[in-house]
Amino acid sequence: MTNTSPNEDPAWADEMLDRVDALCRERDIAYFLYGGTCLGLYRNRDYLDDNDLDVVAVCSAEAYRELWAALAASPGWSDGSGLRKGPMQLDFHYTPNSLPYVIPSWRPVPYTFMEFDIIYHRSTDREYKVPAPIEEYLDWEFLGAWRTVMSRETWDAIDTSLQKLLGYKG
Repeated sequence: MTNTSPNEDPAWADEMLDRVDALCRERDIAYFLYGGTCLGLYRNRDYLDDNDLDVVAVCSAEAYRELWAALAASPGWSDGSGLRKGPMQLDFHYTPNSLPYVIPSWRPVPYTFMEFDIIYHRSTDREYKVPAPIEEYLDWEFLGAWRTVMSRETWDAIDTSLQKLLGYKG
């Protein structure tokens, strides 16, 4: 099954984030957006032409496993090569519920931060937590090039080149 971009099918993306939000609220678990999902909602106030949604839960490993299982058991969701709802992938991680918060990364040094900013989705007007200060995080995540709109293929090529340069073996 090929991924559908959140930008191509925002209803799927909205439904996935609604389910994550509902299950996190039920369990009193904070979460935040990162990566391309954070960038799209900050810069464009909408989803990017990206291949997934990027979410990090702030909780223990045990609570994360329970949350993953609850998402996978939700109607229409599956747990194959990652959490999916229909054609859309959820890139879902966790960071311990202690300061500093950590962004998962293949890079040798992860990004850490102490508090959240709030951003809004244009069509749903829902607010989402993101790392603060947001522009400092985006500079780290996208190597300072986040202000420039690029195609997914261009970003993938840059990402692949950087991973090779740093010796990442994923």
